Amino acid sequence: MVDSYGAGRAFGQRLGKLIEDEIHRLAQDCLYGTEFEFLPKGQLTDLHGKLCTHDGLVVDREGRPYAVIESKVIQKAKHATEKAAKVAREHPDLKRAHLTLRSSIAVLAGDFTPEPLRMVEASGANLLFIPQGHLAAVCRDYGIGILWKDDEATTYAVAALDRYNTLSQDERKHLGQRILEPVAAELREVILAAITDVPGNPVVGVWVDVFFQRGEIEHHEFDSIEAALAYLQSWGE
Repeated sequence: MVDSYGAGRAFGQRLGKLIEDEIHRLAQDCLYGTEFEFLPKGQLTDLHGKLCTHDGLVVDREGRPYAVIESKVIQKAKHATEKAAKVAREHPDLKRAHLTLRSSIAVLAGDFTPEPLRMVEASGANLLFIPQGHLAAVCRDYGIGILWKDDEATTYAVAALDRYNTLSQDERKHLGQRILEPVAAELREVILAAITDVPGNPVVGVWVDVFFQRGEIEHHEFDSIEAALAYLQSWGE
């Protein structure tokens, strides 16, 4: 007999795997016939040489990364900040460590509150959000209830896991497709944009970090090279 905590955790993992699998299928379909491929559970080193595993990578024939994809699903808002923080923390550093990396993509589903979503957007990631209402409605169509309170987990978490386990492989595939449906078109666009060459590749922003002898660091962001140079020149005036 699975306890309520174990059932809730197991069901959440299965739901997350469904979304991952559908992202993988869609990404592979996007890249078919191109010089790029999708690597599920691909690994990249960060700025400090630490090897990190990601839900998926879009790489060229030489294995150079062009896009990194993460997906997170939650049923409770109390987990939102923890899940969003991983993307917000890791993805900017990955772009600095890998010069070919053009896009970081975060697919977040469930009870994410506004602040964690803003955190991910502020990191520069492409945020694709699937609201809790859509997630719950789709699961309900398959006889799975996901909106239970903590004190109801004994009944509802076990029931959700049991019902999921009765679904056929085709039903699970269709469930994953329907969950991802609100962001599927945008996900395709973002993946294709990451592998498309832009003539001239114009500069759209400049970051300047100023390191002081006592250890402080000032971070500044500019819309153009000229604005950044004007700021740096102002230090000598």
